[in-house]
Amino acid sequence: MKASPKILNLSFQKGPVNMMTVKKTYEFDPKQDLIGRGGFGSVYRARDLNLGIEVAIKKYSGQLPAKYSLFEEIKRAIQLNHPNLIRYYDAYELEETNAFGDKIQVGVLEYANGGDLYQFMQKKHSPEVWAHIFEGIMLGLQYLHSNDIIHRDLKPENVLLHHHNEQLIPKIADFGISKVLEKSSTPSSSLIIGTIAYMAPEQFSLSKYGNNGQLHTNLDLWSLGTIMYEAFTGSAPFGKTEQGVSRNEVMRNILDKDVDGLDRIPEPFREIVRRCLVKNATDRIQRVDELLWLLEEHNESRKSKAAYKPVFKEPLNTAVLREKVNQLQKENPALTESVHLEPEVPRSRPIPEDQLEEAQVAANPTTTKKSKSSLSPAMIIPILTAIIGFAGWNMRANLFGGDGRVGEMLLYPGIICALLMLVNVISILLRKNKQGFEWLIYTFSFLVLVYFFGQSILTYQYANIPGFVFDFANHSFAKLFPFMAALAMLGATAMTYMSRKRPTN
Repeated sequence: MKASPKILNLSFQKGPVNMMTVKKTYEFDPKQDLIGRGGFGSVYRARDLNLGIEVAIKKYSGQLPAKYSLFEEIKRAIQLNHPNLIRYYDAYELEETNAFGDKIQVGVLEYANGGDLYQFMQKKHSPEVWAHIFEGIMLGLQYLHSNDIIHRDLKPENVLLHHHNEQLIPKIADFGISKVLEKSSTPSSSLIIGTIAYMAPEQFSLSKYGNNGQLHTNLDLWSLGTIMYEAFTGSAPFGKTEQGVSRNEVMRNILDKDVDGLDRIPEPFREIVRRCLVKNATDRIQRVDELLWLLEEHNESRKSKAAYKPVFKEPLNTAVLREKVNQLQKENPALTESVHLEPEVPRSRPIPEDQLEEAQVAANPTTTKKSKSSLSPAMIIPILTAIIGFAGWNMRANLFGGDGRVGEMLLYPGIICALLMLVNVISILLRKNKQGFEWLIYTFSFLVLVYFFGQSILTYQYANIPGFVFDFANHSFAKLFPFMAALAMLGATAMTYMSRKRPTN
């Protein structure tokens, strides 16, 4: 049985002297319609009887933080309008108080009907489903950051899901501790507020881990990487108090522990997590646009496949659908007659349509890790070519016959090195994006091949001069080569660093 409707009275000034009172009526059952409870209050599903729509009523009361104000939160959020953010409609302070004399503040928000991301993460989903979810979260963050707002408490419970037109839309919620980015941030800006398992290192030590000693929007990207890691592995990368890990231990892990288990995460999410979970904010990926670029690049390779299916689908009325199909077949006889309609399956809550298809099996953190090479085929090629070039010169006598000091056997290793350099060039051209240590490995391979190519050609050239004993070590090529190699490796190091900076458009 529903409780009596709650009446919220709002008074506002119209003109210099006129006042008017507007009554808004929201109906809800405090017991049955409770949909969430947090440290600052509770959230209820309610119906706006004036407009006939469902809303969320967020009640704040009791021991609120000294600097916290519902109205300040509303001021920050009410101007924000994006499909991947929960809308804030209004805020009131009720005339009555609780038994302790505390004022009761109430916020009216958009209602999301699909639960939160933490509940969604308890079941397995395919990488395509996660790509859709995380793209929506990134777009919401992109909008926030473009308005110079740092959320500061991004976690699965603060990402709500909403079903609309057979689509599942993620929406970022709870801007209670969000911060408007200013030109300068004081140490007080990094107070330890939020959920510790998803907090960035600069929230514990702004001077050490901050971006030039200040908070930056990429603070939220650390939280995003933590959420993404948990979505695919089933556990938070640095532990959670809910899993029996103390707050101090979680904080020590965030500050001191390196992230492992990335091989359990499929691409491109593995690369996104790797770029987000960088402890120093200056070295961490700076903009969410770069992460969206990675997802877009990944999706481009899947354009030839069927269009993305909705994540959730409400139970179908098969009789009505069959009637529509029969009508279409009459209008167009070319349509196949073997249309299969699955019977309606009664269920208490929406179930992912492709839950059983291409499910990403969540890894058990207690399972023994399997050894796996971290070298990709693109990185193996330059290593092999360098080894073959080295062996071609040093084993020339065995490979080409003779004593290895005269004749054409001196020329053959140079030819082999030239061909191997061509293989490296082709490999680089075919490789769409060079990342990480690939520049260093390819540069090292080229240096090895150039060295033995030069030694082969020069030795062969001077070996044909009668009575002349050639000393390669004293030749200008051999003397200058270490300096050239050092410059080349410095350039490769710079390219390695630059490859981490993706274009934002």
